[in-house]
Amino acid sequence: MSLKSLDIKKIILKELEVSMVSLKYLQWMNSKNLMRYTEQRFSKHSIPKIINFVKETKKSKNNYAYGIFVIINNKKIHVGNIKIGQINFKHKYADISYFI
Repeated sequence: MSLKSLDIKKIILKELEVSMVSLKYLQWMNSKNLMRYTEQRFSKHSIPKIINFVKETKKSKNNYAYGIFVIINNKKIHVGNIKIGQINFKHKYADISYFI
């Protein structure tokens, strides 16, 4: 089953929380295929490392991370993440990264 074939009615962005870190999330981060175009492809991730990333991002004043969710059959499913940062407020630019 692919998301493309489903009747998705709603997409939600929620600020990334420690409670969103799961084995599925860990598998995404360690997937060579999914991370092949990111700097994450060089890292070996673990649940504690991901939890630390989420905590540090939440404390940051110029980095923001969100979980991407879809609603299917009244169930919220985490399908990816999006991060904005390092934001340069003086020159008004930032990097954006995401995976779905």
